[in-house]
Amino acid sequence: YYNQRKNYVPIGAYGAAFNDARTSLFDERFLGEVRFEPQITSTLQLALRAHANYYHYAGEYIYSTPPEPNPIDNFQGLWFGGEARLIWTPIKDLRFTVGGEVQGHTDASLNGAVAEVPYVAETRPYNVFSPYAVGEWGATSWLRMSAGARLNAYTGFEGDAANGPPVFRAAVILKPTTTTVLKVMGGNSFRAPSVYEQYYNDGGYAAFVSTVPGKFSLKPEEIFTGEIEISQRFLEDWSVLG
Repeated sequence: YYNQRKNYVPIGAYGAAFNDARTSLFDERFLGEVRFEPQITSTLQLALRAHANYYHYAGEYIYSTPPEPNPIDNFQGLWFGGEARLIWTPIKDLRFTVGGEVQGHTDASLNGAVAEVPYVAETRPYNVFSPYAVGEWGATSWLRMSAGARLNAYTGFEGDAANGPPVFRAAVILKPTTTTVLKVMGGNSFRAPSVYEQYYNDGGYAAFVSTVPGKFSLKPEEIFTGEIEISQRFLEDWSVLG
């Protein structure tokens, strides 16, 4: 998959000159993926995938008329990854999955300059390791349960940004009658701060601030969620959900 776009922005964004269409924002994105999912035995399946990704952003901001220099941003990311899952189905309604994912972000760079004088120049490659396990059980025709856990470790970052919190999710699905479904679900998730969020510095308005030397000021965002859902079908073609 490949996509690119270029937007001309004359609205004075980022404090640039109003009604000057030379201010432009450029994005391009590439990704490729290969999968191999053999059925090893009647109860065991292996799922493998490998992927490559590239991202590039270029921003040119017109603050004054030529020949005055204007700032130019160039941000770039290049990363590769692999994932392996082993899926075991010992009986029809019971399935266990164990797996792991590895990502290598070989290029994660921020470069910005005015007249070739940099105001930000950061290259911060990093890696991500994520093992996980999931279990699903259709105990009876009216009860199904699932639960999973995942760990996320980052290398190349220090301090609070180095590790995401463990992620847990679980769900119970009940069918007390043929027309009633009750779902109880819960779990947590997180988003690690990006290289841009941690290191971008425009020389004035935005700057990285650390209160502890060698440690980042940003921690992963984290969310906990819980949900109860019930649906009732009636008159064949109608249902109510709450």
